[in-house]
Amino acid sequence: MLAYALLSLARKWRKYLFTLSIYAFTVAVFSSAILFSDAVQREAGVILHHLPELWVQRLAGGRLVPIEQTLIDSLRKIRGIKSIHQRTWGYWYDAATGAVFTLVAVDTTLTGLPLLNGISIPNLDSGQVIIGSGVAQLRNLQVGDFLALTDVGEHPYQFEIVGQFPVETSLLTRDMIALQAQQARKILQYAQNQCTDIAIRIHNPLEVDNIGRKIDWMFPSLRVVTKSQLMATYQTLFGWRGGLVMYAGLFAFLSMLVLAWERAAGSSTQERYETAVLKACGWHVEEVLRLRLVEAFLISFSATGLGIILAWGHVFIADAAFLKPLLAGWSVLYPSFHLQPYVSLTSLFFIILLSVVPYLVATLVPAWRSAIADPAEIMH
Repeated sequence: MLAYALLSLARKWRKYLFTLSIYAFTVAVFSSAILFSDAVQREAGVILHHLPELWVQRLAGGRLVPIEQTLIDSLRKIRGIKSIHQRTWGYWYDAATGAVFTLVAVDTTLTGLPLLNGISIPNLDSGQVIIGSGVAQLRNLQVGDFLALTDVGEHPYQFEIVGQFPVETSLLTRDMIALQAQQARKILQYAQNQCTDIAIRIHNPLEVDNIGRKIDWMFPSLRVVTKSQLMATYQTLFGWRGGLVMYAGLFAFLSMLVLAWERAAGSSTQERYETAVLKACGWHVEEVLRLRLVEAFLISFSATGLGIILAWGHVFIADAAFLKPLLAGWSVLYPSFHLQPYVSLTSLFFIILLSVVPYLVATLVPAWRSAIADPAEIMH
């Protein structure tokens, strides 16, 4: 049966080559979205895994406002807290390029992250900065050049670039400018006793939620964010964006199936004649249906395999050139990064299920209608 099916496909290779091409392309579209979302979520999970368990922020009018460092002394009294680290960071708009850079004080929790392991972040002088690869590319800067930053009052500050984060860390540092904490506070208009938020590490991971509720109860004006909430937000974000592209690809795929159904429903004279000859030679309806299913199985699995290979090359070799601007976000300067190859078995099964089963169903009913027809009427 398999040999006959291969010979049957070979005789009509032009027709099936066109179907295979469209089929593989549509599978590649939604497979790219699935592979990209899986890889980004895994990458984000690896990074966030090393972050502190709790983050404490102060909100006013729904916006983030500075926190007085005296709050740290009050938080230290809570049992179960391992360490407390203040973070000073903020956003700086570059009118020359239209990009928004992230200013980060070097005493912030930059070390310990997997993408920054082995990278020495020195203690900077007041006039020195380290920049990300995107900042260097956008402003055409390199180590030894000077970078001018202004505060809210348009007061200029000159900084010498003494280092650049490597491209491998672009997922975290592409838009980053690391500078001394005191200079960061000046540009962000923070007082000397203020910081942006507070990172808290907990001795027992099982006590994270309890300590978070205790902080929330003791300080109603603070917002407590757990690492699990942050990870869920990233997974939801990329899952939603990936879903948009995946559903667009599914729509194109279903459109292709409608065309395949319509074409199969009006079987060609050659196919009807072939079915009549097979039945005249003693083939039963079940055997004819099995032949058509084997043909459809060969086409669908070949197209699905080719589509997955194309999607793999697009995402992990070509860095998702067509999807990254959509899934990574819209910005003048969005992260440029190279994803590590990864695909979950669940996603792989999901791709195969969505691409193979509908095509088999779309082939079965028209083939059955052709198989039950009277051979004499077809050959007449």
